[in-house]
Amino acid sequence: MLLVPTYLLTLTGGSQPVAAVLSALGGVGVLAVAALARRRTGGIGPGQCELLAGIGVGVAVVALASARTPQSSLGLMAALVVLGGLGRGTGFVRRWTAVGVGGGVLCALTRLPTGLGLRVAVALAVVGGLALGLHRARRSAEGRLHDQVETLARSQAALADSELHYRNLFDHSPMGVGMADHRGVFVAVNEAMGVILGRDPADVVGRTSVDYTHPDDCHLVARARLVDGEPVVRRVRKRILRPTGQVRWIEVTGSTMVGADGLAWTVGHMWDVTHEVEAASLLATAQRDVANLADVVRRMHSGDDVRSAIVSAAQGVAGALSAVLLEHDGAEHLVVSAQTGAERLVGVRVPAAGATAAGHVWRTGTPLFVADPVGHPLVSPELLDVVGGRSLMWQPVSVAGQVLAVLVVAWPHRVADLDDRVARSVQVLADEAALALQRESMIRSLESMAATDPLTGLANRRAWDQRLAAAMAGAQRTGSPLTVALVDVDHFKAFNDQHGHGEGDAILRVFADVAGATVRGADLLARWGGEEFALMLADCASGADALAAVDRVRTSMPGPTTCSAGVATWDGVETAQQLMMRADSALYAAKSAGRDRAVGAPSTATAPAQRALTGWGDAPAAPASSQR
Repeated sequence: MLLVPTYLLTLTGGSQPVAAVLSALGGVGVLAVAALARRRTGGIGPGQCELLAGIGVGVAVVALASARTPQSSLGLMAALVVLGGLGRGTGFVRRWTAVGVGGGVLCALTRLPTGLGLRVAVALAVVGGLALGLHRARRSAEGRLHDQVETLARSQAALADSELHYRNLFDHSPMGVGMADHRGVFVAVNEAMGVILGRDPADVVGRTSVDYTHPDDCHLVARARLVDGEPVVRRVRKRILRPTGQVRWIEVTGSTMVGADGLAWTVGHMWDVTHEVEAASLLATAQRDVANLADVVRRMHSGDDVRSAIVSAAQGVAGALSAVLLEHDGAEHLVVSAQTGAERLVGVRVPAAGATAAGHVWRTGTPLFVADPVGHPLVSPELLDVVGGRSLMWQPVSVAGQVLAVLVVAWPHRVADLDDRVARSVQVLADEAALALQRESMIRSLESMAATDPLTGLANRRAWDQRLAAAMAGAQRTGSPLTVALVDVDHFKAFNDQHGHGEGDAILRVFADVAGATVRGADLLARWGGEEFALMLADCASGADALAAVDRVRTSMPGPTTCSAGVATWDGVETAQQLMMRADSALYAAKSAGRDRAVGAPSTATAPAQRALTGWGDAPAAPASSQR
């Protein structure tokens, strides 16, 4: 642009007005286009350079052809050189510029004087050098700018690629990921977190974790905060509620960090641990069931009440409200022998052959579960009122196909489907209960055999000694009277010698059956040994009552065989052996008095008043003969 004044000056040197006017118009057009391009774009682009070059070359050609003035051509060519240096021309533009400049310079130099041509050539060289330097500086600046633009573009591309990479990691992570601000409000949630919560991720954004946390676990939700200005990592396991009402267990690790605004932000990683929690719960339940079963076995072997252990274990294993055990009474009824969690049931009798659930299970040996017992034909409303159950189960307690009892389990809530674990646990418990009841029955049978006389079925001498000791202890505590009697069959040896031992045994069995039916439940008739029997009478008010009870036993002997008896009342001091010796002395007195009678032993007190109180007289001396 520095050559523009020079160019304008050359316009006045033309000899032809037409050439001057054309040169002026060409110069003004070049300057106008250049100024307009710079104003709009801040530079001269390739298309504008082509336009300027075309204008300059055209004007130069017209000027040379019309006026042949070297000054006009020189000015135009100088302006084109300057504009070519300022523009961002392509190879095509440069070729046009070179052609115009070269043609104009050659035309101008051939017409100038030698001195003037040299000065012009020097001026053109200077101008060309300046233009070339300006062009190179511009190209260098453009190169640096281009490098910076390319670097920025690469950085932006890398940033976009990195953002895309991390976005893909966030969106497609199999673990639930969410970001919350300092208020605990989610600002970003990935698809996996939406699946865990059972919600669309877009619906979670703008809400807090309290909105989907189980009400009982809301206290575990903490708002994001820093501790002493440092990031914090928290880990918590809690329950969530899905929109369907389903409860799931999740484990969340929250990393709190400082955001760009200086506030605390949290990135939470979440995964579903429901199966893990359920497996742990099943393991704990199984361990509890094993412990309950082990407790039943321990209590069975320790001699504790087996029935109470069975119902307690059944209640714990099933997580039930109550448990009841029914056993057959040997006749026509099932009787409640143990219970837990229910009231007023022990001793309740249910017809074994009746249309009841317990009777049905007893007869068929098949378990029965009723989810809705109300209105069931086998369940009575009275039973529901007593046990308070919404769902009930009847489990047979059997061994080797023989049903020993029925175990009834009741739940306080409705159980739609009996869990396999509960069913198996109750069945195993019922099997253990059957073994326990069978074992107890065998023990009782052995104990009964050990305490029972095999011929008569009465208590034997061993059982008598045990019961007498217990009765004496009870009488000593309460002060109630205690009377014993020894009853002996008269001339039994002669009977055996005449009729045989088989007939003698038959006589003893008949006597035991008839006499046993005459004694009270609190009394005891035992076989003392051989043909001799012992009778214990509890709480007889007087000697006359005791003698009357002994006579009822004595006269139970089928005729013509008779019995003799000796009766003694405990004085509260003597031993059991001393008491029985006094009764034996009275028996000898009865034998000596002619047999077939009962004689009372004298009291241990010597005062007549004491003898009158007891109701006994002095017994005669024992017979000399041992024949009874």
